[in-house]
Amino acid sequence: MRTAFILVLLLFSNLLFCQNTFTRQLNGIISDTTNHFQKFKGKLQEFAVPDSSNCYSTIILEGTKENRVYTNRTTCTYEADIVYSVKKSKGKKILGEWKLKLMKALGAEYKIEEYKPSMDNKTMDSWYFTRGNLSIALYLIHSIWDKSLYVVRLSIANFHPVK
Repeated sequence: MRTAFILVLLLFSNLLFCQNTFTRQLNGIISDTTNHFQKFKGKLQEFAVPDSSNCYSTIILEGTKENRVYTNRTTCTYEADIVYSVKKSKGKKILGEWKLKLMKALGAEYKIEEYKPSMDNKTMDSWYFTRGNLSIALYLIHSIWDKSLYVVRLSIANFHPVK
């Protein structure tokens, strides 16, 4: 009985630590939005869009894969791929799990909206968390490599003009 209690306590503390790491990283990224994610801009990626830049991030947000900072004249966006190459049902499940994760990390300060696009849009399902000019989006999109598979992505954007 005592061993089971200790195991449960260790599992709970590990989950709490993981959530705290994610929340701390997320809040760090959010707090740097007005600075256009300067703290997180790493090596410049090759990018063929005029007046835009795409950099690898200097961190990988816990629970995500490739992270990058994209900048153009009107928007600066931090993007993180959560999962790619999954079936639609699995992608929707992960999207729901991440919605709850973000709700817990962000608290009640953000307005939450579900977005269901029209058929001609490549985004299938998404959730938007907004506060002022800050928008955090979770979305499910078709994979560019295989249209039968999907990607779940997190995007943090500040809609101030970039100087």
